[in-house]
Amino acid sequence: LRFLHSVFPGAHFVRMTREPLDTIHSWLKVNFWKTRGLSHLWWNGVYTPEQLDWVRSHAEQPHMVAALQYKMLMETADREISETPVQIHTLAYEGFRDQPMNEVSRVLEFCGLDEDPRVEAYVRDRIVYKKKVPDHDLFSVREIEDIKEVLNRSIL
Repeated sequence: LRFLHSVFPGAHFVRMTREPLDTIHSWLKVNFWKTRGLSHLWWNGVYTPEQLDWVRSHAEQPHMVAALQYKMLMETADREISETPVQIHTLAYEGFRDQPMNEVSRVLEFCGLDEDPRVEAYVRDRIVYKKKVPDHDLFSVREIEDIKEVLNRSIL
């Protein structure tokens, strides 16, 4: 974010967030994650030696390794946002999923852009999946507890 802000100092940034369990489940299903982040760390440079040891000891529990990566990605983004004087709008994926045009309108307003019927047509013609899958359909009770523990632990 600091780099982007230095290149585009007047830019408006939109950050899309998503519920952690949904994100982690999605990562574990997609092909690129299976080769890049399943049992090892995809992003580098933000992990302590203790965290690296922890990942090695949990390599057979991909939901936990993904949870740590999610946690670190969110913490790094939060830190960069707090340290960089940027204009940022946070957009929850769930809000976009449920009411896509309302969220697009908010983003356009944040960026100082006018509504445009072509934008509305584009959004209207795209499939936005509106079904929220219950957490217990994504992970077992034990896995949900594991993930929440990783997300809430301050030492990780």
